[in-house]
Amino acid sequence: MKSILALAVSDLKITFRRGEALILNLLVPIAVLVALANTSTGITRAMPFVYLQAVLATSMVSLGITTGFDRRFRVLVRLGTTPLGRRGLIYSKIVSLIVLQAIQLLILSLVGVFLGWQPDPKWLLAIPLCWFASCAFAGIALLIAGNVKAEANLGLQNLLYLFMIGIGSIGFADNSRVPDSVHTIVTIFPSGALHSLLRYLGGIGNFSPVALISIILCSLALPLIAAKKFSFDE
Repeated sequence: MKSILALAVSDLKITFRRGEALILNLLVPIAVLVALANTSTGITRAMPFVYLQAVLATSMVSLGITTGFDRRFRVLVRLGTTPLGRRGLIYSKIVSLIVLQAIQLLILSLVGVFLGWQPDPKWLLAIPLCWFASCAFAGIALLIAGNVKAEANLGLQNLLYLFMIGIGSIGFADNSRVPDSVHTIVTIFPSGALHSLLRYLGGIGNFSPVALISIILCSLALPLIAAKKFSFDE
């Protein structure tokens, strides 16, 4: 456990020193929030989507690309020979994500309040919900990063990000124009499930049991699969 926490702290320190990571993980979501808040979307509907965008950027794109290049330059090879092992590496990444996510979402919430957002009391559950989603997205990111070459990983992470954002964006559609079957299919995907549940917590959508089950199952299964399949070297 101590080795997992030590590596998580190290990852956090490195992340805070990387300017491009701060731009992707914080400045871009803030810019998206400010932009959506000043359109017909409004701040109330913007917050769930921006939370989704921030979680995806941090837990999947940033983590996946960084891990892929660490693997390319053999940064992770020595870790593979330590008692930390595959599971220890995956769990340390997730621990650092949870801490980073809490800071990121707290700042986004403060910006939202400054822009006039008045959250529903249920919104207090949003951050722990995002932690579950982060585990799922991290599992996807590390499964890809740990099994393909860095260049292919870079392209796949970005394509998957666009796909996940696209799936999540269906939540903006008028329910009367989208069949219930489509909404059900969307909530099977982690991004669609997270956006659906965040909209419910924001008081602008209905609760989806399918979405909650999807988030929980993906958050448990995907990191375990990633840990089993992860390779420390190309």
